[in-house]
Amino acid sequence: MLGRMQTALALILLCGAPPLLLLLGYLLRSKVRVRKIAEHRLPDLLGASEGPLARLLARHGRAAFLPRTEPGDAEGSHFGGRPWLPKGEDWPTCEACSRPLQLLLQLDLDALPAGAPPQRSGGLAQVFCCTCQSSACDLKSEARAPLGAAQVARIVDSRRLGERAADNLASPGQATPAVIPISIVGWEQGPDLPGREDCGGLGLEDAEAELAERQGLPRSGDKLGGWPVLRPGLKLPPCPRCGETMEFVFQLDALGHTQGASGGSGIGHLARCRTHSTTLAFDWACG
Repeated sequence: MLGRMQTALALILLCGAPPLLLLLGYLLRSKVRVRKIAEHRLPDLLGASEGPLARLLARHGRAAFLPRTEPGDAEGSHFGGRPWLPKGEDWPTCEACSRPLQLLLQLDLDALPAGAPPQRSGGLAQVFCCTCQSSACDLKSEARAPLGAAQVARIVDSRRLGERAADNLASPGQATPAVIPISIVGWEQGPDLPGREDCGGLGLEDAEAELAERQGLPRSGDKLGGWPVLRPGLKLPPCPRCGETMEFVFQLDALGHTQGASGGSGIGHLARCRTHSTTLAFDWACG
């Protein structure tokens, strides 16, 4: 702001008084833009320069990105709606009940913000899940395991011939309830810390876990990167190809942008193998 004022004064001296009103209008508009952006920013705990919180963030802090959204399913990243499908490929269906799967998330890996989980591959990450009410496909069935028959997590190469599906086949008449299409138009970054289920492997003490919890970390809700919110006794799944624990990519909350798809409870995690970059897994933990 100070730099703009100095520029304004210099121009006034050079050009005379008439530009003053234009310059004041520019400065006011700039101030409004900054204020509007600031209203969306997350509390910045990284401002802690010393003390236990600062040390904990320095050792185990990760950047988490919360989506900024608007209605619709524009090309690129979005919740629900119509997926991009390679040419000649049909909408994925549930292997347990044969109904069209619900698209929960499509994430453009070529447009992730700086500081997000390592890209490792381009394309579109897609998560589909069955939302019918049959016992074969409910949250407690084997079909809803990370690599089960009632869900699909994959990466499609958007450079190939293909297009967005013409119609949303996961309609209320076929897979219920349908997720309302919501486009991801940006990201808001904030720090994140591990939860109790990760603390043991990191050598964190109970007092450090409690410190993170008092800050509301790890962050709940839908988010890209950071640390996952894990239910007691749960871990990220192993890669089916090499057996190594997969890395956390995205968290979907039952109370977030995919409300209703999980029956109103639980939290889901999209994970990816560090070695086999196109191998994804999705796990929804209820309760």
